Amino acid sequence: DGGALFGEVSASIAKIHWSKFGQLLLYDLNMPLEAIVCFQMRLQITPNDINTIMLTARALTMLGAIREARVALEDALESDPDHKQAKKMLEELDSDEAKNLAETMKAMKGGDGNKDKFTMDALKAMIDENGRLRKPGLNKKSKRA
Repeated sequence: DGGALFGEVSASIAKIHWSKFGQLLLYDLNMPLEAIVCFQMRLQITPNDINTIMLTARALTMLGAIREARVALEDALESDPDHKQAKKMLEELDSDEAKNLAETMKAMKGGDGNKDKFTMDALKAMIDENGRLRKPGLNKKSKRA
């Protein structure tokens, strides 16, 4: 079936693009919140992709969201308990450096304080009560006017 093949090819290309764009945002442009959105889109296609979960955890850490990064890594390790990089990253979250980063991000008010508040408010809206990132999708309860 040509439609099924097109769907598979589209999904394959989409996951590469979401991942690459997310990494560009995270590492080159220092935009971790926006990177998280890309990684969440990638995880819609491949939900248990540990590398993408680790990238998400890295972005969360850059935002000072250590607890949420820990939850993401613990979830990843449920899928692959022997994943050495995920274990190492989880251990790093307990370091003084990670704790200092979290405190710095929480206390940050310099530069454009409104942007920082926006970023933190947006991050809060993306996290559920268990510290997990909400899955992206349409809000089915919203109605068009």
